Amino acid sequence: MKSSRRKFLAHSMALTLPMIAPFSPEDNGLIQADLLAELKQGMSNNRIDKDAFKISLFTKHVQWLDFTSLAKLLKETGFDGVDLPVRKGGHILPENVERDLPLAMAAMKKEGLDIHFISTDIQDADDPLTERVLKTASSLGIKHYRMHYYYYDQTLSIDQNLKVFEQKMKKLAALNKRYKIIGEYQNHSQDQSTFFDKTYFGATLWDLYLVLRKINSPWLCSQFDIGHATVESYRSWVVGLELLAPFMSSLHVKDFSYQKQEKGWEVKMEQMGDGMVNYPLLFEILKKKKIQVPITFYYGYDIGDAAIGPDIISIKNGLESFKKMLKVWTS
Repeated sequence: MKSSRRKFLAHSMALTLPMIAPFSPEDNGLIQADLLAELKQGMSNNRIDKDAFKISLFTKHVQWLDFTSLAKLLKETGFDGVDLPVRKGGHILPENVERDLPLAMAAMKKEGLDIHFISTDIQDADDPLTERVLKTASSLGIKHYRMHYYYYDQTLSIDQNLKVFEQKMKKLAALNKRYKIIGEYQNHSQDQSTFFDKTYFGATLWDLYLVLRKINSPWLCSQFDIGHATVESYRSWVVGLELLAPFMSSLHVKDFSYQKQEKGWEVKMEQMGDGMVNYPLLFEILKKKKIQVPITFYYGYDIGDAAIGPDIISIKNGLESFKKMLKVWTS
């Protein structure tokens, strides 16, 4: 295992610089000509979504609420909609999607809201549950779903791993196209405690870019997570954003700081604006690039429980703090 791990890391370092070098027109069809021209100018593809700037609550921390109560909470606290976990242990179990997802949508519509995202375990187009989830979501008008993560196989080289990810994601892109729903891969920072078991594909940003560039489909995109990008590269995330901008179809937001623990420095989730994420810079960049996409909002800290109910004040404070910063992007 140690030898395999050493070989994996050595190969990673050897590939890092050449693999993130800017590509040229000679890359022969890796990306559409119009996107290539824009990237050469350091610009995005001016992605504008009809639900741009709408903010959905990712409901991981309030899954104890039923759909009706959840919709009322979202309305009261000022959200535009919801990012609903449709996955193992989620608000909706994938095997129950045909029954439960229409109920959730009806509850949202009753309050004038929408399900803008679902977060899923989807990573394999051949899994029977994959098509059931996508077909149901598409029939309800849901336009975005978050994929599950891939992890590097440490017995393979970096480029071998990327080929595996590309093959899997290419098949998903075709299925997404059939159902007219965008699959989105969220960049997730590396958990130090699982480094030897689960090395996240996409954490470095450039690896995700290389695969999305090869697939080059509007049905398979990046859900850019500025929080995780900041964890991985506090200041240099702007380079990763430059690469992923043409493929970005949504924004995942959160805030954090580092806290010294017994075993070292750990991430501590914070209210929006109180942490380390540089939202003014992010929004300035997105505005300059004319990127307008929907937003999924993650608290990560305590916002209530089943015994005491939701902490309305904490939820409102976090959202209002974020909306003040958002004006840089939307104005």
